Amino acid sequence: MVTEDRIVGPVKCDVMISNLEYEVLISDVLGSELKIVILDLKGKWRFSDEEK
Repeated sequence: MVTEDRIVGPVKCDVMISNLEYEVLISDVLGSELKIVILDLKGKWRFSDEEK
């Protein structure tokens, strides 16, 4: 994962491309590996080591 202030990973995972879905979907396991904390289910998140 690459953001403005950091690079997290690499993390080995499987990828599946769907012609029906327009948004990126990740599993809870991948989110945990990338140290993502979900703040809002509409797309608001932060890294687990960031200030609240």
